[in-house]
Amino acid sequence: MATELIYIKDNATEQLAHEKNMIVDILRTEVKSSSGRQRSIKLPKYIFFRIKEDSALSISIKEMEATINGKKNMKNPVCENMQEDNAAFEGWAICLKSWLCNIEKVELSWDIPSENTLKRGSSEQHYNRFCYRVMRFKEAYKDWFSISDENKYEIEKFAKRFNKIRNNTYSKKPVHKPSHNRFGETDMEFAMANDFNKIMKSYFNLEFIDRQFPVGLKKDERQFFTGGLSAIDLWGAKDDVLSIIELKYIPKSGSKNIKVGIISEIFLYSCVMRDIAKGMILKPSTPVVKETESHFYKNAKKYRKVCAYMLANEYHPLVENKKVFSLLNSNTFSDDTPIFFQQSHYKYNEISKQLSIAE
Repeated sequence: MATELIYIKDNATEQLAHEKNMIVDILRTEVKSSSGRQRSIKLPKYIFFRIKEDSALSISIKEMEATINGKKNMKNPVCENMQEDNAAFEGWAICLKSWLCNIEKVELSWDIPSENTLKRGSSEQHYNRFCYRVMRFKEAYKDWFSISDENKYEIEKFAKRFNKIRNNTYSKKPVHKPSHNRFGETDMEFAMANDFNKIMKSYFNLEFIDRQFPVGLKKDERQFFTGGLSAIDLWGAKDDVLSIIELKYIPKSGSKNIKVGIISEIFLYSCVMRDIAKGMILKPSTPVVKETESHFYKNAKKYRKVCAYMLANEYHPLVENKKVFSLLNSNTFSDDTPIFFQQSHYKYNEISKQLSIAE
């Protein structure tokens, strides 16, 4: 049985929802003008947007009361998966500033999660990761991105806690389990790292390519970020350049999980790898079982650039914009281990097993 959410809003939230609808109308017009066709554009339920008179975009993430199967519950996206539209503030900040020509500045605010919210499952680890993302996003785009006054201290506190952090590693080598029903994203990922190894290395200029690099950070041997499946899809290196690839496979039929969260994912992963290269995040305290990971940690301090690629056969309409990548690449990391972002498209024929990649 699907979960039904009934959102309980106050008058202020209703006004923000009205302004959000106005922004959606503008975005749909802009996307149609750019692509020549009508595309479905939706803004997330828990994030509210307001364009102020000083050409500033206010992004506000709300902890809201929802009724789930007749029971009231508090939901806060800062404690949830960053891939989801409600948590992907980086994606919305980059996309809206790129598409709305009158936006010069972006300010982020959020409801600090309650103690009860933080106690649920991996909520605390998700929130630590959220604070890290805010801290690094502010560092990368300080010319136009800011944190609201009511939230600045929260990030200052987090920055003091962000020390003696280690990455995690697998206790055993990850094994690919083919999808039973139909060819899926994990199958595509495995194929790119193995069957299409030569194509991938040639296109992305890599000496080697591998899959599933873990990025579930730890502090004092306890999980600091979410662990488990938290991993970079594909990665590799050549000389002093480290490359990471966030892969999306959208089937021709069925549900299409196309989200702006791909920006949030690739931003987080590139920052974590950059911090490892800079020595700000330490290597795992337990033995590394994969040869490629051992090679990475031995050479981590040699890497002088991170190339972060999005690779998909279909993208969210707001991500399909050269201005998005111009804005992403305006980050201020350039003076010290720069991060370069790029979007690539691929086509895969499941019958002939042919793969092609292009920008």
